[in-house]
Amino acid sequence: AYRESQGMRERLAAADPSNAGWQRDLYVCHWKLADLAERRGEPGQALDNWRRAYAVLKGIRDRGLDARPEHQGIFAQLDEKIRLLEDPGSAAREAEARLEAKPDSAED
Repeated sequence: AYRESQGMRERLAAADPSNAGWQRDLYVCHWKLADLAERRGEPGQALDNWRRAYAVLKGIRDRGLDARPEHQGIFAQLDEKIRLLEDPGSAAREAEARLEAKPDSAED
């Protein structure tokens, strides 16, 4: 359903960038499509939609349409998802660095 309605949501959001509801609908659409792509093992599709969700949410924030405190946490989540898809080895490197810094934590 999200894939089928994506074009309509994009047209509505583009037609009225000041409509917070339409912008939010587009952001959620990209989030859902990214999540689905991740679960289906399609990292390229996931990355594309995570980036699009980030761009829409940033536009919402930058235009002052819907400044919710939880958006900061959502930005952090999106940053992490995008970073891991752009550089899949980064999670392993971070885990290794944590273990080197605290070798006793390997038993946790």
